Amino acid sequence: MLSAPPEIDPIADAELTQRIAGVAVGHPEAVLLPLSEEVRQALVARVDPNWGDLRKCKHLSAFFFDADEMNIQYHAWSTLDPNNTFYKRQGNCLSMSSLFVAAARYLDFDGYFQTVKVSPSWSHEGNTMIRYEHIVAAGKLGQTEYVVDFLPEFAGTEKQRSRISDEQALALYYSNLAVEAMVTGDNSDGIYKSLQGLQLWQDNANIWNNLGTAYRRIGETELAEASYRRALMHNRDNYSALSNLTQLYLLNGRDEEADRYLTTVSRYYRRNPYYHLQLGDMQITQGKLELARKNLQRAFRLEKDDPLLFDALAEAYNRLNDPTSSSASSKRAEKIRQKERLRKLQSMVNPGQLVL
Repeated sequence: MLSAPPEIDPIADAELTQRIAGVAVGHPEAVLLPLSEEVRQALVARVDPNWGDLRKCKHLSAFFFDADEMNIQYHAWSTLDPNNTFYKRQGNCLSMSSLFVAAARYLDFDGYFQTVKVSPSWSHEGNTMIRYEHIVAAGKLGQTEYVVDFLPEFAGTEKQRSRISDEQALALYYSNLAVEAMVTGDNSDGIYKSLQGLQLWQDNANIWNNLGTAYRRIGETELAEASYRRALMHNRDNYSALSNLTQLYLLNGRDEEADRYLTTVSRYYRRNPYYHLQLGDMQITQGKLELARKNLQRAFRLEKDDPLLFDALAEAYNRLNDPTSSSASSKRAEKIRQKERLRKLQSMVNPGQLVL
């Protein structure tokens, strides 16, 4: 358990509250769960609304995800509404869950959102570190709960899953769009989308953390600090927010305040493979080749499932003139991709629940 951060500055905190209240948000049915007439017609052409709920659920899953039907593909950086997920045949877990929940309700069987508590995992995109939240579609079919999980490696037990409201799911939708905007350098839009998310789910620590990062990038130091502290107020074990707050202190010469958290933050970084990759890249540039090699080896050992990380490691080892390690990284990347292709041929439904 982390020690509590200092009190939030009341002026900055009041400003954040005012800014959250000043943004407009849509209704989940209009933003997160709309279905066009074309999509509705495709659904009833494939799934007869007069079937029983179990049969409808099975056939809907097959329609969306079987290789010889729509074969919708997972894409981490595609936060889309149901219509665009359907037309583009791709989306992340929130996009796919939104499509399934909207379709289930249109076909008149139960569908809702659940978040899944997973071990911390990181991804790296455009020099931005992201900590993912995982979301699934679920529902009741009589006394049985079905769970449609688009990343089966994250499949959680019933105790690890929590049902959330449509409004909270919409908050995560806005949060995803905020992160995607920040990755492309549009921090102003990242701020606005984060504020929209917080209007719908004000105790979500990850959205507060993202908001703080966007404010820090545009030089709004007081609001960034207040956002990070809000994140820690709602979740004292949010290491991403603690790390970002510590970096903010260091960047502003507040070493004494940073020292309170450096030991905890250093443990957090040691578990982060992308941190070791970035550190190794920097050390290669500086000519510190042996230190670089050690950090790349740590990254290799820590990460199990990200082919993009191993692609980056292969390139880094090339710059170290280490073809053996480069080849090993490339082979690991290809092995992961093969497993992903195989996984897509298997059921996307949690086998501990109803198997479709």
